[in-house]
Amino acid sequence: MIIYKIISLIARYYPFERGRMRCFLELFFRKKGEILLSDLKNPILMNAGFKMFTFERDFLSLWYRLYRHYEPETIDFLKRTLRSESVFLDLGSNLGFFSLISQKIQPTCKVIAIEASPITYDLLTQSIAANGFSNSIKAFNKAVCDQNTEIDFFINTTNSGDSCMVSTPNEKTTKVTIKGVSLDEDKEFLEALGEKKIDLIKMDIQGAELSALKGMIKLLKKHRPIILLEFDEPSMKRFNYTPEVFLSFMKSIDYSVSEKFDLNLVFTPFIDQ
Repeated sequence: MIIYKIISLIARYYPFERGRMRCFLELFFRKKGEILLSDLKNPILMNAGFKMFTFERDFLSLWYRLYRHYEPETIDFLKRTLRSESVFLDLGSNLGFFSLISQKIQPTCKVIAIEASPITYDLLTQSIAANGFSNSIKAFNKAVCDQNTEIDFFINTTNSGDSCMVSTPNEKTTKVTIKGVSLDEDKEFLEALGEKKIDLIKMDIQGAELSALKGMIKLLKKHRPIILLEFDEPSMKRFNYTPEVFLSFMKSIDYSVSEKFDLNLVFTPFIDQ
């Protein structure tokens, strides 16, 4: 795979911003790059030294296969924030990149990873097992929302990272019925958490963040964790709310913005400032 090694070397020293990879693969390599990356066998060895199972032909998976990393600023944030005994909730964990890398950053921290898509969850659990992280990462196949209920979930068949509880126009999706849960009320989650204190929550659930936070009000008041989430207005529109509404809600539960990088905002509780 000499050609792949050349591509990988270029990518490593000339990293493209998110969204440009499709142009990089389809225009520059005229589909040959995508074919080469799709032919790589699972699991993929990431730059940080852990193995990760990915889809063969999927926008986000092709990114991982090409660059072997993701969102370096988020990684830096985790390095600054995670401690040896931290409890990290990775909500919308997708293929598990941040759950897995957390074990390289702090091998003794505990992770609860929640992923809604059944097919993505299957790869996530394979990655956890392949790295020997089964004792430190607990994974659930659920959608985090404001109540315990069965919900429709739309799996994006070309970009797993954009799967969502709301169908989006002009996207190829497959609808499945999954379990939606309020973390305040979900017995499996609460049993996995036990008496531990939640230190950090990372959320990337394509606009469902407001609903998810409303379903964990008790936990937020009790644990006062730091919250890192994707702040994306188009995703919010899917759920019929605006950035102003979201920020007002966060203020109402005594959280404010402390950092901003990439598409993410970091919220910390007032009492910690």
